[in-house]
This record gives sequence, C-alpha cells and structure tokens, in this order.
Amino acid sequence: RHFARAEIVSGRRLSAAHATLIRLCNLVGRDVDTALIEDAFKHEPALTLNLLRIVNSVGRLGNRSTQPVTSLRHAITLLGRRQLQRWLSLLLLAPGDETADPTRSPLLQVAALRGRMMELLIEAQKPRDHKLADLAFITGILSMMPSALGLPIEEILEQIAVEREVDLALREHEGRLGRILALLECFDNDDAACCDRLLATIPGSFDRQTLNTGLSAALHWLNGNGD
Repeated sequence: RHFARAEIVSGRRLSAAHATLIRLCNLVGRDVDTALIEDAFKHEPALTLNLLRIVNSVGRLGNRSTQPVTSLRHAITLLGRRQLQRWLSLLLLAPGDETADPTRSPLLQVAALRGRMMELLIEAQKPRDHKLADLAFITGILSMMPSALGLPIEEILEQIAVEREVDLALREHEGRLGRILALLECFDNDDAACCDRLLATIPGSFDRQTLNTGLSAALHWLNGNGD
C-alpha cells in the first residue's frame, strides 16, 4: 500500500530496457507466430537467458512442466503465451531483475497480488471470458508502474499500446476493470467506506469477504501452491 506514495515526476521517458519489454509484451499479446517472438528474443540475449532460467521454475507461475528445455522456441512453448506475457509484464516493474520473481521484490509482490486478485474477481463475474481475465491481470500489473517508474500513468500509456478496456481502467477507473481496480486500491489502503461504496456498484454478490477470499487465493498462487 505504501508504493502509491512514490514520487511521480512528469516528463521522463521510458528507458531502453522498458521499451524493449513493452515491444516484446505487445508482440506476444498480438498472438503472432512463435518464430517472430523467437527472433525478437534472439536480439535480447539477457532476456533469452532469463527466459531459459525461468522455465525451470515456472511452477510459481502456475505451470508445473519439468520437461528439459531444448531450444528458445521450446522454452516459449513450454512457458506458454499467457505466462510469457505475465512474466514480461512483471519485468516492466523491475527490468534488471533476473527472474521477475515476486517473492524477492516487495513491489513485484504487490503487483502480482493485485493482478491475480483482479483476475480472480473477473473470473468470478465472467468465468468464460478468458481474455477479460487476462486483461484484468495486466491491468493490475500496469497499475503499479507509476510507483515503479516515477511517471504519471497518462505519460506511461502514451508510450505503451494497451487494449481500450485497460486504458480506461488505468486512466479513469472506468468500465468493469476500472471499478475493480478502484476497489482493490481502496482495499489495499484499508479504506472500508470506499470498499463498501464501490462494492455496491459492481454486479454480483461481492462483499468484503469476497475480497479477503481473493487475497487468500492470490497469496496461495503467489507462493506456487495453485493455478
């Protein structure tokens, strides 16, 4: 909850490392051929090495495959597009981190928990809408970028291509994702009155117990004990 108080300074630009991660994240999100993603990684040897490392511990990201990695393409396939995009999104918060392991960084931990909680709440509302659930996770991660980069979210979004639902959620707290993001921000700040007010605006039988259950499930997932 304390990261929201980080100093935000207008006028900065994203670093080369962040720009590279954003390009790769957008490439993965567009569902292009694996060969194109593989080629992009070949131009980033440090990220390639980190990808090969993370495949050996992907249990923390919900994929428990123990197959030996035989190639970069194999690593991408084993990790999967969904988990690859999530890993890249976490790296946006700490581009120098070797594994983007949330358990090693308080900021990554908060971001991962928020992303997973947003995903779980969307899944509770619309269990068959996997795309919206993925967007919810990404929204939660990106909502921490102002704290990580010291930039206003508006300036960050000028440099990143995101889905309209994500943009509205991050800029205006509008739409289904925006309301849930606002709710989790109140929850993170222990603002019970704000939580109750926002819970009343969200479709479904949501209450503070729903949030506590979601937090428990997200912590369980973060510790590698569930999908």
